[in-house]
Amino acid sequence: MISFLMQKLILQRHSAVSADEVHDRLELDVLITGCEASLWIGEQFASDLQDLFPALRVVAMSANKIIGTISADDDDLLLFFQKQNLA
Repeated sequence: MISFLMQKLILQRHSAVSADEVHDRLELDVLITGCEASLWIGEQFASDLQDLFPALRVVAMSANKIIGTISADDDDLLLFFQKQNLA
């Protein structure tokens, strides 16, 4: 069921993004997180997903990095994503 919903959301988002926006937009469509081996698998999945849907913005990132930033402060979170070129 979850894979069906994920497929539906990805296809909706992919069709909503125009080809002109692909290189100029900063918002994320899919954020994949993980630690160590699961991060490596997530990075491979992100790469495959990006190849299949080039209009989507797919990023894989360490869960520890995200949790550390979220626990610090909301302003720090925005700054973090801007530094990562994700906001």
